[in-house]
Amino acid sequence: LADEETSALPDQGVRKLLRWIGRHRARALTVFLIVTAVLTAAAAFSFWRQASTIRASQERERRSNDLVSHTAQRAHAIDAQFIRHEAAVRSLAVAAAEILEGRNAETIEPHLAAAFDTAPPESSFESSIYNKRIAVDRPGYKLSPGEDGDASLARAIALGALAPTFQRALREAGDVAQDVDIEQYIGGKGSPIRWAYVGTTDGIMVSYPAKGGYPPEYDPRKRPWYELGTDAREPAWGNAYVDVQGQGMVLPAVNAVIGRDGTMHGVAGIETTFDRVIQEFMTPQEPVTDSYLVDDQARVVVRSADLGKAREQGQLHSAAELETFEIQDVVRAVLAKQSGLVSSKHNGQNALFSFQRIPTIGWYY
Repeated sequence: LADEETSALPDQGVRKLLRWIGRHRARALTVFLIVTAVLTAAAAFSFWRQASTIRASQERERRSNDLVSHTAQRAHAIDAQFIRHEAAVRSLAVAAAEILEGRNAETIEPHLAAAFDTAPPESSFESSIYNKRIAVDRPGYKLSPGEDGDASLARAIALGALAPTFQRALREAGDVAQDVDIEQYIGGKGSPIRWAYVGTTDGIMVSYPAKGGYPPEYDPRKRPWYELGTDAREPAWGNAYVDVQGQGMVLPAVNAVIGRDGTMHGVAGIETTFDRVIQEFMTPQEPVTDSYLVDDQARVVVRSADLGKAREQGQLHSAAELETFEIQDVVRAVLAKQSGLVSSKHNGQNALFSFQRIPTIGWYY
């Protein structure tokens, strides 16, 4: 009757707890509130951690998607630029074939390259882009040793008619309107195509912009780009090399000059500088910290940090020595011709590497 435990029916478990609570209500309430607070805090912390994990996962996914999207867009832009270069060298080869087969009667006498070293033409000027004197009104020419006969000279002079084709190629490569002053554009701003040229089977070298600096023994037929182009019925890309004219690392594209009857007349070529490629397509921006162009052998051709880098000049048109990319998962994917996303350590930190193939040249951004 007093609500106390009896010896005949001792309290068990829950009944004992309830009887204690009944006799110590204030203390029991305190314990209850403490336990409730602890459980609530634990639940809140668990929910917070779960939400933080979800947010972090969503942020990683967002940044990964941003990186992949950035890579795809840049690779597409580089590919579009290289497609314009291929169109330029193809049109140059067609125009050269027409001239060499007498199907173009236009007469534009080219500049003699050697004149730039002694008495530069009046139309020439000092260019901050080329760091030398050039002329953009017409191309320049040089004859190889032993090929200075009247026939070769006449063909070289005839090739001066390539002037409009050269000018159009450099304009279109930079998507520049016809009303833009050609001298200010090429000599001041600079076209994505830095050099354009044609080498013939009889040793004529016609180049644009016109310039000097050719050694007396220079023969275009002995250059790697010419050898590559002799079998190139469609535009072909050569090895990157350090330009001896001071333009840094350059990349050549060539096309054989083929007549209507299939006769091989020579090789047309263009060259683009990697400094220009870096400026237009590889400058890092969030979420990117560094960017690279990697060839189909997973070797680093150039990276964004190379902009303006001074390079030792090697032998004329000799391929540059390249190092294999440092992340092996990327190397394996590139060798398998795959694009993708790789997570790896880089300079002691976790990093994401996104890579996308550039179809025209088979390289990767």
